[in-house]
Amino acid sequence: MRVLLVDDEEVILDSLAPVISSQGHEVVTATDGRTALATLSAGSFSLVLLDLGLPDIDGIELIAKCKELSDAAVIILSARHLEADKVRALDEGADD
Repeated sequence: MRVLLVDDEEVILDSLAPVISSQGHEVVTATDGRTALATLSAGSFSLVLLDLGLPDIDGIELIAKCKELSDAAVIILSARHLEADKVRALDEGADD
């Protein structure tokens, strides 16, 4: 399975990518929304792990754009803890 891991914090990418790879998955990373969209449109992915707090595009807005480009499941990984953010992410098409 190909996984697109999107987070603007290098330490998170450096921590999660090896763990996902060790389970036999190919991991591609992006540190901002524009790169994530370009990467998603250029390749086939099964899963997008998405941080909501990106520097250029709000992660919640990015969900709908990801869904337009791909059939990949979108799972949110974020420090945001407000219930409203979770509901909005799911309303925009996040799978979890």
